[in-house]
Amino acid sequence: YQPVDPRLDPRPCCPYGLGKVVLEALGRTHAARTGASVTCLRLGLTGWPLTERRYLGQWLSDGDAGRLMLAALNAREHYGVHFGVSANTRNHWDITSARHELGYRPEDDSELLADRAGPSSGPVCRLFDDSQLPE
Repeated sequence: YQPVDPRLDPRPCCPYGLGKVVLEALGRTHAARTGASVTCLRLGLTGWPLTERRYLGQWLSDGDAGRLMLAALNAREHYGVHFGVSANTRNHWDITSARHELGYRPEDDSELLADRAGPSSGPVCRLFDDSQLPE
């Protein structure tokens, strides 16, 4: 097991994910054609409480969301795609690029909320569900 790196080729499992990939490609094209700085953020679970343990590895606290946004707005990169989650003990996504290229410094960890999260009702995403793979 390793956290998913944002540099891996995207393989969206649903229309929502496909839409994000298309917009990231559009952002890359815009940066290349205009010289603008484009930073794409793949945000984790944010804006509502953790209800299931399966989301502990992709949680983004409100405070860390603010820190990530400020880091992205102050970045001077030409183009980049970064995952945005807190400093979770159980991390599904690799935030090394957000730390190094944006200067993002998350402070919160979902593990403090683990005892209040209910049982998981399924995989985080069909992309990680072995039952969806062809035999």
